[in-house]
Amino acid sequence: MVMVRRVMTILVLLLVPYCVKGMTVHMAPVLYIDETKDMLKDHRFAYREILRELHGIETGMVLNFTALSDELIAPPQSMVDAATVCRNEKADFLLYGFIVKRDYTVQIEIKLFDYSNREIIRSFYAIDDHGNYERMIGDVAVKIVSYFNETFNLGLAGGRGSFVQISMPASVGYWTPLGSRWNDLLIGTGAVTVGFEIIPSDNCFIAFGKRFYFSTGIEAEYRLGLGRPDAYGGYYHSILLTVPVRLHLAVSEHHSFFMGAAFQYVLDILSVEEPYADAETRVYNNLGAGADIGYQLHFSERVSFYFDNLFTVLFTEEPLFSYSPHLGVKVMLYTKELKRTW
Repeated sequence: MVMVRRVMTILVLLLVPYCVKGMTVHMAPVLYIDETKDMLKDHRFAYREILRELHGIETGMVLNFTALSDELIAPPQSMVDAATVCRNEKADFLLYGFIVKRDYTVQIEIKLFDYSNREIIRSFYAIDDHGNYERMIGDVAVKIVSYFNETFNLGLAGGRGSFVQISMPASVGYWTPLGSRWNDLLIGTGAVTVGFEIIPSDNCFIAFGKRFYFSTGIEAEYRLGLGRPDAYGGYYHSILLTVPVRLHLAVSEHHSFFMGAAFQYVLDILSVEEPYADAETRVYNNLGAGADIGYQLHFSERVSFYFDNLFTVLFTEEPLFSYSPHLGVKVMLYTKELKRTW
C-alpha cells in the first residue's frame, strides 16, 4: 500500500500544473434588438450560442471562455455596467455587446472590456442575412479567439486537421491484488506490457475548447506473482490479452489525459508448492475487465511517455481485483492526415 500511495502522489504532482487556469475571459448576456418588430428579446439564448461557438474552437488550457456566475443580470450597455460586472465576478476581461435584427440582415457587435485599465480594447463585428445567423455567430467567435491568440501569443493550433495514427506502446510496472482474500495468498510483483494502439481520428470533437478523441487496439501483459510463504509457495504467471477503448483529452500540444475500459482474456499458470505435497502446475482460462486513467506527455511527433493506472477484475469463483500502475513509452509507427470529403 505504501507503493500505491507513492504512485498516486506522483500522479497528483503531474496533474497539478494543468489544474491551474490559463487566461479566463467572461461572457456577459448580450442585448438582442429586433428592429423589425421594434422590441427587445430574451438576451440569454444569444450569448449561450456565442459561448457554444467559442467552446467549439480548440483553445486548450491557455484560454478559457466562461459564463457569468449570475446569468440573470441584465446585459451591460456601458463601460460602467461592464466594470460593475467585472468587479462582482472578479473578471479581468469581459465580452459584452448586442445583436440587431433588421429587415434583411442580422448584425452582431461584441466588445472586449479590460477591467485593469477600465477600457474597451477591441470590438468584434459580423453581419449576415437572416438565414445564416449561426454563420454570423461562428464568424465573430473566430475573430475573438484569433485576437487573443495573436495579441497574447498563445500559440493556439488554429484550424488543425485530423490524423489517423498507429503506435506501439510498451510499459513496465507492478501489480498488487486488492482485497484481504487474495492479499493473504499472493504477492504481486512486476508487470510488462506491449501492444498496438489505433487512433481513427485524433480530432473527433471539441468541447469547452478542448480536443477529444478515441483510441482502441490490443495489448499483451505479463504479470508475475509470488505465493505467500505462510499460505503456499510457488509462482503465479498471468498473461492478459486486452482490447481497450479509451477517451483522450488533449489539453495542449504536448499534454493529454485519458481514461478507458477494456475487455480481457486471461491465461493463468499457477505453480503450487503446498506443504507435504508434490509441486504441481495448474492452468486456468478466465475472462476479465479493466478500467484505467492516465497522463501522456507528447515528447515529439513520434515519441511520447505515459503514466497509466489500471484497475482490473478477474472473473473467477473468488473475483480477483487488482491495481497496476505503469510507466511507458509510445512510438508512432504510422500517421496520415484525414482528407475531408465535403
